[in-house]
Amino acid sequence: GYLPSFNVIFPTVAGDVGGAAVDGTALSNQINLTVTNQAISWPSGAALWLVWEMAADTGKAQGLALDNLSFAATALGTPTNTPVLSIQGSNANPYVISWPAPSPGFQLYSATNLAPPAAWNLVTNAPSQSDGAYYLTIQPTNAVAQFFRLMAR
Repeated sequence: GYLPSFNVIFPTVAGDVGGAAVDGTALSNQINLTVTNQAISWPSGAALWLVWEMAADTGKAQGLALDNLSFAATALGTPTNTPVLSIQGSNANPYVISWPAPSPGFQLYSATNLAPPAAWNLVTNAPSQSDGAYYLTIQPTNAVAQFFRLMAR
């Protein structure tokens, strides 16, 4: 959808043709825009396109580049049927990861780095089950970070 709060108007010089080089690191050439609590329709697993349009670009080049763009989105609350993943342990003891059993439609995934694009891999170790929960024991390692999440299949 269209977000009017992201409208940016850069000053132009009538005599400029073909644009002029601009130092994007100079504070005078930077602008920070933030939108919070903006609902967007973005289905899980679907692509999200962020598109900018220059309304009058004839003979001008201002605003045609974006530097240091960051984008973050969070879900609008947790659905009541989403299982919660928990972990217990220490550097000296194995970690025990647990989540409610059954958790239909959810599988445990791991990654060793969260830098985009994070590569999440299905954990194939079979968890134990008792007292209404799945349990998986993970040995601590100082060599590689480990991250875990439950994801819908």
